[in-house]
Amino acid sequence: MFNFTQKNCKKNELFVLLYFVQYIHSITFEFFNSILIGNRGIICETTYINIDLILEILMFHTPFRFNSLRDIVTYDRPDYFLRYVVIYVLRNVERDFDIRVRFSAKSQTTIIPTITSLLSSGQWAEREVFDFFGIKFFGNTDMRKILSDYSFWGFAGRKDFPLVGIHSFVYSLNFLRVTKIRGNL
Repeated sequence: MFNFTQKNCKKNELFVLLYFVQYIHSITFEFFNSILIGNRGIICETTYINIDLILEILMFHTPFRFNSLRDIVTYDRPDYFLRYVVIYVLRNVERDFDIRVRFSAKSQTTIIPTITSLLSSGQWAEREVFDFFGIKFFGNTDMRKILSDYSFWGFAGRKDFPLVGIHSFVYSLNFLRVTKIRGNL
């Protein structure tokens, strides 16, 4: 089922968007669950299984050429069965146009195919998603923490992350060594 909605689109932009949605649908109709047109571009919903193939089609096989990765957005919905939502934001620099490819993942044990073979800029974004949510990307050779400390246990982006009882490591001037202290709110 494909839902076309108009949210603050100009009339000529809407015709371009509708043409593009028809083009995407003709090439990748078996991959997308829904395609929405909004004021910030197109949002395509899919599953994570063929995400690398979908992004390759959007980057190399369309006349619009979404060849720049802006970000990988992830958020946590602990009350849902498909808890994590991952959104790839691709950009066409020539036409100043965005497309968002969105899918849901069941848990942090879900392994998503990497896109670093297509876009080297995906390396940082995938590591950031791993650091904050624990979602791993299959094929990424550098899955290590990027923003949080190695002594930091857990994943800070999850909604079930505890706020009390966390220990941190600081350098003590009294003892002239690294000591473990209990964190305060």
